[in-house]
Amino acid sequence: MVNMQEFILRNKGLILNKKLKVREFDEESKGVFIAFVDEGKESYDVHLSIDDKNELVKQECDCETKKPCLHQVFLAEFISNKKQVFTKINKTKRVKKTPEHHAIIDNLDENTAKDWLKKVTDSNKAVKFEFMLDFKEKSYSLDNLEENLTEAISSTTNNRKKLDQLQIKNLLNLFDKINQPIYDTIKESKDLQGSVLLIVRISKILNSHYNLIKSNSKKYEAYLDNLFPLLTESFIKAAPELFDTSIDLFIQKVKKERSIKSRSFEYLYSLCDIVDMRKRLILKSHLNLIEKFATYSIPNFSKSI
Repeated sequence: MVNMQEFILRNKGLILNKKLKVREFDEESKGVFIAFVDEGKESYDVHLSIDDKNELVKQECDCETKKPCLHQVFLAEFISNKKQVFTKINKTKRVKKTPEHHAIIDNLDENTAKDWLKKVTDSNKAVKFEFMLDFKEKSYSLDNLEENLTEAISSTTNNRKKLDQLQIKNLLNLFDKINQPIYDTIKESKDLQGSVLLIVRISKILNSHYNLIKSNSKKYEAYLDNLFPLLTESFIKAAPELFDTSIDLFIQKVKKERSIKSRSFEYLYSLCDIVDMRKRLILKSHLNLIEKFATYSIPNFSKSI
């Protein structure tokens, strides 16, 4: 780890006389910053993580330059300058002001508000979808799940194939809103095979969408990587017989799905390192059988038992 100011001073030469621009800057969580840094016609996705001591704990950029690159340095300087301005503003104590639109809403009569809401939801697909998501009676069947996710993609992106970082963030937040009750149910559920079917269906829909769009979003990839591990605790707790049949169901459902095949088998190989010896042998027997008779490519993730 290195102090932010030291990192900037040490690498300042990389950005001198360079025409760079920070775009779509966002703090994902405390100390975790993401942005696009434009260099001429090229744009790079940059991630920086800073702890409470102003130490740079993680840095990523999708350019091919070895660390540190000028895009990381430029974003670090941008963050540093932004923090200085924010600190000066915070020194002046201000009473929080009620937003003007809140005051107007509070004074509206019920019928006027309802009429306006109907007009907005009729003309804006994204607003209509979020309204239905919040107020429609919830249902979590497989068919309903696919309908909700497909409509979320359509209403928020208009089926565009090129999405910027902010659009990706909004879409993932919407996926969480749709799927979180399902994720909670899976963690509490004793129906392992039902959970397998749900996660495979979610993964198939979202991976298919990701493969269609023009994006190298690490946030989207991380979201997809975290889907199958939602099953891990249930696999660990399952009796060996249920584990065996559930792994078989998992494999049967994913092996013909090109969009999720690689991620799913990578997950299964990683699961070998987590479950107990008996389940590990069961899992390896399934994987060895797949490797022996598969007519399609299996990722090479083999590990010793």
